[in-house]
Amino acid sequence: MTKYKAIVTTAGAAKIAAATAGGTQLKITHMAVGDGNGTLPEPTPEQTQLINEQYRAALNALDIANASQNHIVAELIIPANVGGFWLREMGLFDESGELIAVGNMAESYKPKLEEGSGRTQTLRMVLVVSSTDAIQVIAGGDTVLASRDFVEKAILEHEGSRNHPDATTTVKGFVMLSNATNSPSESKAVTPAALKQVSDAGLKKASNLSDLQNKEAARSNLALGTAAMRNVGTETGQLMAADEIDRRYLKKSGDTMDGSLELKSTIAANYYESMPDQYPEGSGAYDGQLNSKAPFYQPDFYWQIAPGGHYVPLVKGRSTRKNRGWPTAVSYGYLIPEQDMHAHPVIHAQGDSGVKCSWEFNTISGKITSKAGEFTPINETLNTIYPIGIVVLFANTTNPNTAFPGQRWEDLSAKGYDTRVLALGYNPLTTGGSNNVTISAHNLPDHSHKGGMNAPGKWYDTTVTGTDNSGNYKLGLTTNTYTDGTGNEFVRNEPLNVRNEYVHMRGWMRVG
Repeated sequence: MTKYKAIVTTAGAAKIAAATAGGTQLKITHMAVGDGNGTLPEPTPEQTQLINEQYRAALNALDIANASQNHIVAELIIPANVGGFWLREMGLFDESGELIAVGNMAESYKPKLEEGSGRTQTLRMVLVVSSTDAIQVIAGGDTVLASRDFVEKAILEHEGSRNHPDATTTVKGFVMLSNATNSPSESKAVTPAALKQVSDAGLKKASNLSDLQNKEAARSNLALGTAAMRNVGTETGQLMAADEIDRRYLKKSGDTMDGSLELKSTIAANYYESMPDQYPEGSGAYDGQLNSKAPFYQPDFYWQIAPGGHYVPLVKGRSTRKNRGWPTAVSYGYLIPEQDMHAHPVIHAQGDSGVKCSWEFNTISGKITSKAGEFTPINETLNTIYPIGIVVLFANTTNPNTAFPGQRWEDLSAKGYDTRVLALGYNPLTTGGSNNVTISAHNLPDHSHKGGMNAPGKWYDTTVTGTDNSGNYKLGLTTNTYTDGTGNEFVRNEPLNVRNEYVHMRGWMRVG
């Protein structure tokens, strides 16, 4: 018993019979394959669909077999990117989707490319019919993919025909050969014989024009003068090549050069006993400088600024001590800051070993900064050192109103503070104290001066005296103080001058 077979279904047999009897041709358009639900199926005439269809596509070809005129071969090609299932059953369907024929096949797995392996699979089913006229055969124009048999057959048919287009100047094709050497035709190909005839009559490339019959006439016809008779070089009587001229000489205007310009002699600047009639370009008021040029002018460039800013040198010089080193490059240019602001003029110096310094001018504040810090204007510096209210002592007659323009100072000596001692306190410019001190009795230690008998002061004792010790006499304290022992000059109790020795300084206080 045959294990693999294909049969016409009951519906298919009815449609083939109707078509054979003179009805409408049967149009078989699609083939489907399935996996039979995991087992090799047995096809039956009653089937209307595959047991487990996996893929369906239009037929690649439906043609009459060459070996037998009643065999129709249906061909399906499964592309390499379709797969991932087993092939155990196949079926043919007409244009209405009805199953015409069904069959089984040797089991094989159809992989897909994503699984790591892929192949293009060609499946064919052969129908045996009593008349091939009953079934419409698919022509080559409807072919989805060309099988090898189809291609070989098409090539053989094409080779046996002369159905080829003629060649033109833009496309390939059949051409006719011609021996003509003066024909204007563009549809014929020249033969080697014609090419030889033209070659023999023309100048030879290898001869380098040595085969010219009249060289002087040829130069005249080419409008070549005496320069055509000279060699190219840099010697006397030779012509210098254009690239050599460009290499050696600068054009009068609009030229550029690489490297440095070495002067063989001194360039003297123009000297004027008086100003020339015209000012240099760009001269004038400051306000017009943004939109004017100068004798040396850098065009207005538009740059993308990298982090950290971009320095553009305009003038640069370099020096090195002979046989000692210390190379230094000094340039003047401008810095375009990273932030959105105007460019800052810069003087920059750089040596080797990482030595460098720049002096940057801020176009907004007018201040200058370098690695030493910010250079502050003298007025700001003086305002910082000498704020309003400060008192400064001078050992000369300097007047700070003259020395520090823009500030106001007051002479403290003129305010009655001359020779006063300075004292710290919380109420500035208030005065007090005295240079003279009067000593009172309470400034002295507790003491008294004893007098004699009947002294005017308070009694402090008595005494018995006389030759006969005749009586008691009172002893009193003295009530006056004298400068000597005679009792003739009283103490005047004058103030005591306590001023120390001093040196005069001129004092000034800033008031504005």
